[in-house]
Amino acid sequence: MTDEEAGNPPVDVQHELPQGDASDDTAGTQPSEVEKLRSENALYLDRLARLQAEFDNFRKRNLREQQDFRDYALTDSLKQLLPILDSLDRATKMEGLSTADFRSGIELIDRQFHDVLTRRAWNRLQPRTAVRSQPAPGHPNGGDRGG
Repeated sequence: MTDEEAGNPPVDVQHELPQGDASDDTAGTQPSEVEKLRSENALYLDRLARLQAEFDNFRKRNLREQQDFRDYALTDSLKQLLPILDSLDRATKMEGLSTADFRSGIELIDRQFHDVLTRRAWNRLQPRTAVRSQPAPGHPNGGDRGG
């Protein structure tokens, strides 16, 4: 009597695993696959830690470079303003000048200041509107410099 006659399904001999080797083979491959997955997991965790450290270093370096640029820009701007401050100091120490001469000196200093503002593109800020809001009492043109 064959397996088919006894009600058993036909056996595919080419794809069937031997009875004794089935449990040994699964037990043998399981630890290696688990170890492979653990190794892969450790590799990904290591990559993640390195990328996080690299990004943190990038962020700190970027902040430092931004601060250095701001410091440089401020220093450069102050260097351009120092001659104007020197001119103002000289103007306040001058004695015996007529009002017209003093006014022309102050206008020259004002022109220097506006030149620096124009070179630095600060003229777009329009900060003088708040200063002009209150006319100076007793000033001939009401405190407005007209510029």
